[in-house]
Amino acid sequence: MIKRNRLQEAYRLIAEFEREERELFKRDIIAPAIPGTQIHTRIGGIMRSFSLDRPFAGWGCFRPFLARVARFEREALPWEKQEYLEQFPALRALLLWPEEKRKRAGVWWALPYNASDAMTRFVLPDEPFPVYLCDLSDGAERFARVIIRVDGSARWYGGPDMRADPEHAERLREAVADTSLTGLSSSERRVLILDKLHQIDLARTQAEQAGKRLEDSLRYALGKANARLLNYREMPAAHGQPGYLLVEWNDGEQTHHYRSTIARDLTVISSGICLSGEDRKFDLTSLVSVIKDRPGWQEPEDDYDW
Repeated sequence: MIKRNRLQEAYRLIAEFEREERELFKRDIIAPAIPGTQIHTRIGGIMRSFSLDRPFAGWGCFRPFLARVARFEREALPWEKQEYLEQFPALRALLLWPEEKRKRAGVWWALPYNASDAMTRFVLPDEPFPVYLCDLSDGAERFARVIIRVDGSARWYGGPDMRADPEHAERLREAVADTSLTGLSSSERRVLILDKLHQIDLARTQAEQAGKRLEDSLRYALGKANARLLNYREMPAAHGQPGYLLVEWNDGEQTHHYRSTIARDLTVISSGICLSGEDRKFDLTSLVSVIKDRPGWQEPEDDYDW
C-alpha cells in the first residue's frame, strides 16, 4: 500500500511538472543575459536553461519557443529588473575599473566594501571579482560604492549604494596620486593601491601591444620585397632627438645579412650602404629593392656592432 502511494505521488509530481512546463511556453521570462551564456528559470523547483535566438546583453523579457531556445521579446522594465534582483542577497562593494574585453556585458571589477562580511556571508575573499551588467546611466563609475546582488557564482549590478556619500567616489578619484590621505577606510586604501597596480599592468600591456604592432610592420615591409626580419632593437631618444630602430634583415635567399637604421615610421636614416646621402628618400621596402638592384649588392658594407 505504501509503495503504491509513493508511485501515485511520483506520477502526480511528473504530471504537475509537465503541466508547469507547458505553461512555461505561454509566459515570459525576465532574466539578465550576457553574450555566450544561457538564461535560467525554475519549474517546480527545477532549473531550466535556454539559449537565446539572437545575441543580447542586458535585462530582457524572453519567451521560450523551443525546448531549449527562448526568443527575445523586449527589454525588461525597471520594476521587473528590480523584482528579479531582490530575490538575491545584497553585497556592498567598490567598483574598480571596466574590463575592456567584455564591455558589451558591462563587466567591471569590484572589491568588497566590507571584507569580513563578504567572507562570512558569501565565502568571498578580499580580492577583485567581476560584476555583470554594470550600467553607466545608473551610477556605475570608477570607485563608486554600489550594491551587488549575489546569485551563486554570478554577481549582478544592483545600482548605487544609497547609504554612501555621492561625493565619496570623486574624493577617491582625486586621491589616486596620494594614498596617504587620511580618513580612508582600509578597503578604500586597498582600492587605490590596486588601481595603481592596474595602471602599471595596463601600461605594460600597451607597450607589449605596441611592440607587437611594430614587429608586424617591420616583417610586412620587408616581406613585400621578399626579405626577412631577423632582429631589431629600439634605441631611445637622446639629446632631444627622436628614437630610432636598428633593424637586422636578410635577403629572400638568406645568403646575406644587413643592418639598417630606421625611423619609427619606417623611413631610412642610414641604409648600411652608400646611397650618396639620399638614405632618407627611402623606406624599408624600397631600401631592400635598391640593395638588390645595385651592382654587386651581394657584398654588403661592413656591419656595425649592435
